[in-house]
Amino acid sequence: MQSLTVFEENDYAANSNANARTWSSLVEEMKVVRKSSLLLFESFTDEMLETSGNGNQKPTTVNAIGFVLLGHLYHHKK
Repeated sequence: MQSLTVFEENDYAANSNANARTWSSLVEEMKVVRKSSLLLFESFTDEMLETSGNGNQKPTTVNAIGFVLLGHLYHHKK
């Protein structure tokens, strides 16, 4: 079983060039990425969503990753 690698957000942020972008461009990108993510997960079959593997050395499913991915916005809104 293959494992997803850990995502280091601080390394990503340091190299993102986000400080050089406008707020509106960041908001627009967030909206587009969120919509594309929703469309991607809506295209999966039940069997695909139940596929399991490891993420950060912990067992997970495609369905669970979708909930984390799409729910992450609410984490930051708090």
